[in-house]
Amino acid sequence: MIRTAAVLLIATLFVPQVQAQDVSVSTSMDDEKSKRIGTFLDAYVAGKFEASEDIFQEGVRFLWADFSDPYGIEEWNEAVAGHHAAFENIEMLNRVVTTSDYEEYGIWTYVWTIWSGKNRATGEDFTLPLHIMYQWEGDQVAREFAYFDLERFRTTVETTLAKI
Repeated sequence: MIRTAAVLLIATLFVPQVQAQDVSVSTSMDDEKSKRIGTFLDAYVAGKFEASEDIFQEGVRFLWADFSDPYGIEEWNEAVAGHHAAFENIEMLNRVVTTSDYEEYGIWTYVWTIWSGKNRATGEDFTLPLHIMYQWEGDQVAREFAYFDLERFRTTVETTLAKI
């Protein structure tokens, strides 16, 4: 738990810092981009990955937790298929989605949630605090940054898939 808290604390350091006197920013929870991300996440939870074709631009990069190995869309599709192979009843609990438009940094959509699923091998519930940042270029996402305990999640997925 301490590790997860540390990851979330570090994640807040990467959010663009805004000084009111220097930069104009507007934030909304009810804008078009927040709604699109919410719909996209609902599709992910349901195991319907076709929504990724509409929301992500060609050449999108996914950076998860340690940022050492950016994914492309093919790797992302493989990874999220693995999530659904390893877990059932996937949910994003207490999800909050907001979009901020920064004069200097562009448009970013932020997601805070608790990722939850039932391990298919053990039947145990698995939860993980998750923060995602989507960087927009026009009407599509150019980059996804996800902050979570990557080692714990990856180990659980790999162990589960080896057992089922």
